[in-house]
Amino acid sequence: MTPAKLKKALADLGLSQVEAAKRLQISDRTMRRYCAGDRTIPGPVAIVIQFWLAERELKRAGLSIVAIRVDTEGSFVEALSTFKPTVILSDFNLPTFDGLTALELARRIAPDVPFIFVSGSIEEARGLEAMQRGATGYVLKDRPEQLVPVVTQAVQEAAHRSARRTEEEERTAVRT
Repeated sequence: MTPAKLKKALADLGLSQVEAAKRLQISDRTMRRYCAGDRTIPGPVAIVIQFWLAERELKRAGLSIVAIRVDTEGSFVEALSTFKPTVILSDFNLPTFDGLTALELARRIAPDVPFIFVSGSIEEARGLEAMQRGATGYVLKDRPEQLVPVVTQAVQEAAHRSARRTEEEERTAVRT
């Protein structure tokens, strides 16, 4: 999401940057930097659950993130529609719905956004099922050092796919 789109979204929601920062659980300074066009912040990250673990690992690696935590199906759908994340991190076991339902919703609403499970218990068969259903990857909670490489690779691959798709669309438009 570009800073201009973020400013418009905040205005549409009737939120100041300070109010939005509180809702997104980020500092007002980070929100102001992002709205001002600071490119060191790569983009929003929607974190479904295990917020503290994922945020800690991403920040420890020096990544500037804008993160939002959601824990209900309704807030997840709303976040997908309004927040436009660059990556989604989710546990398999959520308090009010399950990770596979979150994956299914994400594939329907935001099919190009990488979806990564961060969970303490992923049986091999369940992990394979998640990958077959469209998950980009998974990281075990007892292996938090794997989160940053998995997230970075997923975001880079999504950006490359988007660029290739845009190029193909442009070539198709030129031919017609």
